[in-house]
Amino acid sequence: MRKRKIRSNNFYTMIGNSLILFIIGLLLVMLVLGQDLLDSLREEFTFQLELEEDLSSDDVDQISSMLRQLAYVDQNSIQYQNKIEIANDFKEDLGISSDDNMLEEALFDAISLKLKSTEINSADIIRAKSDFMKIPLVQRVNHIEDLSKGLFDNMETLRFVGFVLSLVLCLVLTILI
Repeated sequence: MRKRKIRSNNFYTMIGNSLILFIIGLLLVMLVLGQDLLDSLREEFTFQLELEEDLSSDDVDQISSMLRQLAYVDQNSIQYQNKIEIANDFKEDLGISSDDNMLEEALFDAISLKLKSTEINSADIIRAKSDFMKIPLVQRVNHIEDLSKGLFDNMETLRFVGFVLSLVLCLVLTILI
């Protein structure tokens, strides 16, 4: 009788250990995939600086050179688009073939740019936005603020919680062995 009970306990211990290792593996996979998602979002995070109307090409060049002086701006991503190009892009994205100029009247010339991917967290986004607003002839700075703040902050929290949970599960596994 006694041998049978020992075998039974060993079986349940083995099942418990296997489940804990499986859960730890799932947590690690989720953390790695979450980090990859965060890295890809950091690489694609774009600001659009709407400019005052009727700027000369010298004004645009001056704004571009000011942006190039900022250490956290990706130099290769700075791109000027006039409102006609932006309107055509919107029409193409929405599948509109109209020659109506009403959309162009609602838009502004803009410079789009990306930050260096190592420089992106919610505090750096706020700092960059305030720096961009200080540039003369910039009317407005567009980006998805709520999404970016929530995403970057929540990924840091998720990473920390996943790490702590993995440590707790490892501790339980060590006690069971």
